[in-house]
Amino acid sequence: MRFALGLAVAMAGGWAGSALAGTHVLTFGGGPPSHNQISLERNVEYFRRVLDGVGLGSVRHDVYFGDGGARPSVQYRLPDGDEQRLARALGMILLNNPDGDIRYDKVHLPGLVGPSTVANVQAWFDVVGRSLRPGDHLLFYFTGHGGPDSAHRDDPRDTNMVMPGRPDALTVKQLAAQLDKLDPGVDATLVMVQCYSGGFANLIYNDGDPARGFSPHPRAGFFATIASRTSAGCSPDVSQDDYHEFSTSFFEAILGETRSGRPVEKPDYDGDGRTSLDEAFTHVLLTSDTIDIPTATSDRLLRDKSRFGNGRRDDVRGMLPKDAPWSTVLEHASPAQRAALEGLARELDLHGEDRLAKARERAAELDPDRERGRGPGRGRDRRPDSTAFEDVRDREPTAQGPPGGPNLQGRGPGFGTGRLRAALAERWPELTVPFHPDAPRIIAEQGDEILRTLQAQPDFQAFSRRLSRRAPDPEALARSPERRWVKHRRLLEQADSVILGANLSRLDDPEALGVYRRLLEMERRVLGGDPTPPPVAGGRTAGVAPAGS
Repeated sequence: MRFALGLAVAMAGGWAGSALAGTHVLTFGGGPPSHNQISLERNVEYFRRVLDGVGLGSVRHDVYFGDGGARPSVQYRLPDGDEQRLARALGMILLNNPDGDIRYDKVHLPGLVGPSTVANVQAWFDVVGRSLRPGDHLLFYFTGHGGPDSAHRDDPRDTNMVMPGRPDALTVKQLAAQLDKLDPGVDATLVMVQCYSGGFANLIYNDGDPARGFSPHPRAGFFATIASRTSAGCSPDVSQDDYHEFSTSFFEAILGETRSGRPVEKPDYDGDGRTSLDEAFTHVLLTSDTIDIPTATSDRLLRDKSRFGNGRRDDVRGMLPKDAPWSTVLEHASPAQRAALEGLARELDLHGEDRLAKARERAAELDPDRERGRGPGRGRDRRPDSTAFEDVRDREPTAQGPPGGPNLQGRGPGFGTGRLRAALAERWPELTVPFHPDAPRIIAEQGDEILRTLQAQPDFQAFSRRLSRRAPDPEALARSPERRWVKHRRLLEQADSVILGANLSRLDDPEALGVYRRLLEMERRVLGGDPTPPPVAGGRTAGVAPAGS
């Protein structure tokens, strides 16, 4: 606590001379060492590139990551080579652990303010947050891990962000309390990539609880996945081409360039010459082949405050049913929503006016358990712990456990591994004794000879095939059952939002309709452009036909 208070004083001093109305950026990321992969640190580096590319490189950007650089805590995997092969081999032979090539380094982020802790979230909002003035805009980015709402797994609301130290998590309710410290004239936009991140869409409510009504503070956000699912992306691999996660796709649409420098066509579905946040979100829906089902704050509101038409009375009121005709859905969709619907339908080879019914049938065939658990109008997976589709390339590691450990692969060392271990014991018995003080020196000084000795063994060729890390085939991943199910769910989630948005204007809930329109305005902003969205008349953004029109 003393460190947090001292940091708060330092922040106050730094802020006094630089307070300017406009956009302010706050990033928290990383986690405890077992969950502090280098890809998360690289996410922050890429985000800085994006900010610089859209003209926000000079605005105040406070970054908190991992342990703040106090000790080696960033997890990375050795690059391919003899050192990596030897480390992995010894890990499996001696410990039956496939992560022998994992190493740790300090945080290397210039200008780092401090560790990504709950205390520092509170300190920032106590000092800097309270200094923001009406008309200012806060952009909050979290690149780390998250956990589910263990108390309400069937209807997750209060999910969390995992952080180092104690307490080791910040819940939706707790973040809502921090955001409440901002002046109501300051609006906040959140981009969050952690598992179960969709729970933070509930920040539109007081205490994150719809029963307590809408918060008077304007907040919008984009989240890697719905509140009941894990998300893709964290990796100890050093190659940035291996990073496939929500914010990578989201920010490349805004910057027009991938992490590795390849050009990306910036989406402009409404033809206004700019790429808005919701257009970047649509880019993710169309181009990302991960397990994610991205969601936004407006999606959350609609599932709480609107409903599908059902029966003659609703027909008279013009309310649309869950499986409305395709042309009707497109008629009510915004340009970005229309692009998502049409693009996903093409990819899934769906045709005809009954496309939504067909998509639901196919989704049920691909994963009947998940589809049976989806309540009317909720659009949320009731099985957050489902393992119907296990794909460790996306799910390893998550916020629920470290990336490695003994017997991770669920099998013993086997006879071949035992013979390799015996060969090592003949020459270097110290290596077979756990935590022997001479083992690190022997490996450092005689690593090449150890590897040659192993390679000379008859069992090593078969062992090395088991040991190799083959990069997944992108096309094969895209064809996998879960990825196909996810694409169907993305289409259906978007269609549900269009239908629920159209129906909300036909329900007697002017407060919800007003908040919904405000969310649409915020979600359609342009990062780095004029923070004021296009004018809205009668709930319709100029030049745009939003959902709910």
